[in-house]
Amino acid sequence: MSRLPAVLITDGHTIQALACARSLGRAGYDVFITTHYRHRPLAAWSRYSRGWFRLPDQTTKDYAELRTWARGQGVQIVLPITEAACLLCNAERDAWVTAGITVGCGPDAMLLQAFDKAKTLEIARRCGLACPDTRSPDSLEGYRAAASELGYPVLVKPRSSNPRMGAMVLPDRGVAYVDDPSALVAAVAPRRQRRHWPLLQQCIPGVGKGVFALCDHGEPVAWFAHERLRDVRPSGSGSSLRRSTALDPELRAASEKLLRAMQWHGPAMVEFRDDGVNPAWLMEVNGRFWGSLELAIAAGVDFPLLWVRLLQGETVEPRDDYALGITLRWVWGDVKRLIHILHGPPLGFTGTFPSVWQGLRDLLGPQPPGTRIETWNRADPWPALGEWVQGIPELLDQWRDRNRLPEPVNGPHETSHGESRPNGNGARAQPSNEGLRTAGTPERPMLTERLATDLIPPPSPTPPPAIRVLMITSEWPAPASAPRTTHFIKRQADFLQAAGVAVDVFHFKAAKNPWNYFKAWVRVRRRLARNDYDLVHAQWGQSGLLALPKRLPLVVTLRGDDAAGIVGRDLKVTPAGRVLRFLTHRVSRAADEVILVSEHMRAFLHPSVRTHVIPSGLDFSLFRPIPRDEARQQLGLNSDKPLVLFVGRPETPRKRYPLAKQAVEILNRTMPCELVVAWGVPHAEIPLYLNACDALVFTSMQEGSPNAVKEALACNLPVVSVPVGDVEARLRGVEGCELCADDRPETIAAALERVLRRGGRAAGRKAVKHLDERLTSQQVIEVYRSALGASRPAPRPVPPRHDALAGGRLELP
Repeated sequence: MSRLPAVLITDGHTIQALACARSLGRAGYDVFITTHYRHRPLAAWSRYSRGWFRLPDQTTKDYAELRTWARGQGVQIVLPITEAACLLCNAERDAWVTAGITVGCGPDAMLLQAFDKAKTLEIARRCGLACPDTRSPDSLEGYRAAASELGYPVLVKPRSSNPRMGAMVLPDRGVAYVDDPSALVAAVAPRRQRRHWPLLQQCIPGVGKGVFALCDHGEPVAWFAHERLRDVRPSGSGSSLRRSTALDPELRAASEKLLRAMQWHGPAMVEFRDDGVNPAWLMEVNGRFWGSLELAIAAGVDFPLLWVRLLQGETVEPRDDYALGITLRWVWGDVKRLIHILHGPPLGFTGTFPSVWQGLRDLLGPQPPGTRIETWNRADPWPALGEWVQGIPELLDQWRDRNRLPEPVNGPHETSHGESRPNGNGARAQPSNEGLRTAGTPERPMLTERLATDLIPPPSPTPPPAIRVLMITSEWPAPASAPRTTHFIKRQADFLQAAGVAVDVFHFKAAKNPWNYFKAWVRVRRRLARNDYDLVHAQWGQSGLLALPKRLPLVVTLRGDDAAGIVGRDLKVTPAGRVLRFLTHRVSRAADEVILVSEHMRAFLHPSVRTHVIPSGLDFSLFRPIPRDEARQQLGLNSDKPLVLFVGRPETPRKRYPLAKQAVEILNRTMPCELVVAWGVPHAEIPLYLNACDALVFTSMQEGSPNAVKEALACNLPVVSVPVGDVEARLRGVEGCELCADDRPETIAAALERVLRRGGRAAGRKAVKHLDERLTSQQVIEVYRSALGASRPAPRPVPPRHDALAGGRLELP
């Protein structure tokens, strides 16, 4: 009897990879596992795993290394588990075949019929299947018109979950629920995949139903169906509790027609939504193994084994018989479910969302009779433990992604994370190429002009020793975090580093939680005990708590609501805001130097506090004028009406978005215009919005030195603002801008009308030249020197490196 081939299973951290490993291992196949996760993957805990390989990242280069390793292990079949793995294997499919390894998925031409949701729906309509009304606009104006026709709420879906762009795959942004026109742009922008705009789809009520199949070149050879008893993500996702059920003949017929039209080869899950009135609506096709795969195997349909036999050229007899009523529970899925419940429903979600008590009951309470634990198997028990050993670090990694940045890829402070390192089975992987990624289109060259920094002396031949600064902030704009408007902190750290300061950024998640502050305080004390720093710079007053009691000179930058207090929906300072204000005042009196972003903030502090007024600076290479039509074309804003821009999170009470919206509604009575909300969009696109619009409306009731106003002026965008922060000083004498006498919507509307009827751009760039970040960085360095109480000269200025903090723990040379 010939020996069975060895099989490599990708994405070993998933439960479907574990199901594949157990299925094939029991059948006598040698199984190897790979993952891009840092920790030992779930499937590698199985007794059937012969070894595993850790991918540094998901790129074609990393998969080439994986291929070399797999060949050395005698692997003859690779089973890609996720869409990303399928695309990366297919990117060099010929190389896998040359290495003697069969790729366990169809070619791209077939896969993209399922991976590209627009193509799936097109084929489904040709087959006569019921499909939700779906639009594919190619501009933001098109989305607004389409959403109005469909009626809110609507869904915004990326064309593909993990599209491949060159050597890498893009992350899955998921589906966005939109129930208000003001949230549409924020949902569309992050889901645009280069030239592919996301799909806009009507929201179909009802129950999700799935049909699972294995096809042999278009002919189904195995079927399965289950019902979801509990979803991991209550707004819609895979399930954590499921039960095998009889296959619905109508859903089977629709799925069979669709899969034959696609000439599908391999596993597939066809998803429908049943509203109880109309024929079931086709939602999408997942052309890969699914999360509930173990349930199908437990019920008697061993999809992984059948698929591998097909790949070996064997004939598989069609079957659709399996045991009904088998119930499996994914315990870690219920843990994730509780976390989703604690986070609350996604913005715009219109369905019923469970309470925290319900989530706890689902996790800890009794389960349906006969329920089995999915990862537990008496003959293979260790994955039940591995589920937790993998899952807990996974949650911690997600928390760290939001609260700190990864290690630097390049530079003199590169750590062992940038070295070649061994993996689970002795394989060696090269450093991740994450730091080599570049964004978008090349930057337009800025027109030559004389800036305030032209007066900075030329570099000295030899730089003095760098000032070593620990910068503490809870508002660092990490890539994986929620949208933020605090990129000015990163910009300041970038420019300080470019000026010769050694900056180490300590980023933590505050979330108004004292326990978070205590944990961060402990970590800061450990860092300070190493004596690696000359001083501490805290961004915002509350961050300064982590530096008390002082071990080093302390500089604190106050930016507005920390000194004045946070306001609530009633536009009054909240109890938490009063606590914050009190703590900020205590920190400011303990600090050696305090930086204020606006002169008016001195009134909030004790007269004894040493203060310096240094507004947040500007990067003039990023915020620069470009032609309005060009900016609109890049953003897909093709409106012929004047566009009024609102920058900021509409739900933040102090931003007073309803006031801006009301003012624009009043303006529309006499002059048609449109309000554009720039929130949740990539920071690099903010200059495009500033150049694409005709005016900025600024309605905040509380600010220090609002960056949106300064950035608008740098782009020569006319500004209409209420008197707040230092806006009066910024707009004084700037032609084309207006400061409102009060904050009544009628006053704002009248000012907007005057600005828009006047037309043209403002003369704002000259008014903010002195805020060039290179110049303000030198002022901050002077404050550092003052806090140190020494006469050490300022480090030499060098041209700013905008990628200086793009990756890394932020330890800079």
